[in-house]
Amino acid sequence: MLRKIYLLLGTFRNQFFTTVMKLFIGELGRNLRVYGKVRFSNPDQITIGHDCKFNEGVYLHGPGGITIGNNVTFSAFSQVYTSGYQISLSGIKNKTHINKPVKIGDNAWICASSIILPGVQITGTNVVISAGAVLSQDVSESNVIYGGVPAKKIGAVEGL
Repeated sequence: MLRKIYLLLGTFRNQFFTTVMKLFIGELGRNLRVYGKVRFSNPDQITIGHDCKFNEGVYLHGPGGITIGNNVTFSAFSQVYTSGYQISLSGIKNKTHINKPVKIGDNAWICASSIILPGVQITGTNVVISAGAVLSQDVSESNVIYGGVPAKKIGAVEGL
């Protein structure tokens, strides 16, 4: 009985969250799934495709704009940033605030505690960013796994 109540509340919570998100997110596809607390900065600059999943602690920092394709999964505590500082050769005192858009292609899996930095364009499909990785470069290949700090190609997605 308790399990039925828990599952019912989970379904209700997800439907409620999706309804509220439609008021704030720039564009939102169908069948969004949210499992736990998710944070957004500048949600009006974020576009989310169909069948996406967000797990506990995901943070999307969107002032530069974030475009998320279809069937993208964000595992726990993954982060996407679209702004930061550009430091000049004359030193850290002379930093300039920058915004750069981020794109994440279809069928991507952004694993736990990974970070995607401003300006990164994941245009390939079926891309996995492994747990704890920091992605600072574009990914145009499909069916690849990137990992490490900084992230680099470490493998291929098999069986597709």
